[in-house]
Amino acid sequence: MVLNLRVTLTEKSTEILLDQHRLTITITQSDLKQTPQPTQAIYLTTAKNQVDLITETAPTAKDLKKTLIVISSTDWQTEPTYLKRQLIQAAHQAGHLTELEEEKIPQNLAALTAQISQDVQLVLQRFGYSLGQDQKKKGGKPRHKWTKEIAAIPFYVDHSDSKATVFWQKRTEMLIKAGAKLKTEVPLNKDGSVGFSARFAQKLRSEHQAEFKDGYTTADIVLKSVNEVGLFLYFAGTNSWLQLKDENGKSINEWTVVS
Repeated sequence: MVLNLRVTLTEKSTEILLDQHRLTITITQSDLKQTPQPTQAIYLTTAKNQVDLITETAPTAKDLKKTLIVISSTDWQTEPTYLKRQLIQAAHQAGHLTELEEEKIPQNLAALTAQISQDVQLVLQRFGYSLGQDQKKKGGKPRHKWTKEIAAIPFYVDHSDSKATVFWQKRTEMLIKAGAKLKTEVPLNKDGSVGFSARFAQKLRSEHQAEFKDGYTTADIVLKSVNEVGLFLYFAGTNSWLQLKDENGKSINEWTVVS
């Protein structure tokens, strides 16, 4: 996937144009009273780079000290309301926003808005903003350290109809040995749609489609992280640091976590 962006930096804002979707994402930390407010837009406010509000209503005075992200277009490909719902759903699935709108996105627009939402999330992530869970509020995200000793230990996966032998062979290389069994049934949301994690897992598998057949890997596969291993093997849905275990049942988390 390639996203073509045009970025304009000013003293108080960053303007990002997504040509594919004819969208403009404006990030500003200036006085929001001075920020142009389009007639149709989606507004995201953030606290410490974490999105804490997604709305179509222009922010009020209480939000003036927050970073504001405005998603606008002069030629919307779909109703902004539908894109807003996709973004809220993504944040809800990540465990950050608890309020989930009941209204559904029309079936003929679901695929389009899902793709736009995914691309917007990627852009925001690359510029340092997240819809996901704020790990700092839960005591901080655990850190893990790779060592040469770890590289020699085989870790085994036996979870959710998937089985594999995995080596953490280098700092940013996880090797799944040939013959691994993949979960083939794609997990769905309650409304029958494919969630963000499952879509990412499908993309990851498409990049390695020549290396597995009929649900089994036919060659060694190298991925970048424990999380990618979980996505590739069983579409995630659990803490993969606890699923990879040595022959004695000791998890890769126990082997590598830094206290």
